[in-house]
Amino acid sequence: MAIARGTANCPIRSQSTAKRRQVRCRRVISPHKDRRTEPDYVTAIEELLDDSVDLLLLHDGPDHPEPGFRGCSAVRASLESRRPLLTIRGHAHWPRSLVGQPNGGQVLNADAQVFILSEGTRR
Repeated sequence: MAIARGTANCPIRSQSTAKRRQVRCRRVISPHKDRRTEPDYVTAIEELLDDSVDLLLLHDGPDHPEPGFRGCSAVRASLESRRPLLTIRGHAHWPRSLVGQPNGGQVLNADAQVFILSEGTRR
């Protein structure tokens, strides 16, 4: 998977050694700072997700049921009811960076960390 940066709602093409892939970027304004209510935020995320989405990148995202994993329980409930995907979020420090979801999805908390995602080959 190639990761690229771009503006909201723009298709971005990235060159891979094997083939071209399209990375779609869309923006959902967070529920903070009176921009959007939490229910509207969750609805907007749900409208973006379809069967072609493998990676969801959020500033603030789902919580986790264990103590110390702050976030939004409504976002977690929505993600757990869908096809598994990787959600990358930040904003709040967690005791560990990667947690699983009951549906097989994963949440990676990138708060104060750097992760490099690249397309690779399986061995």
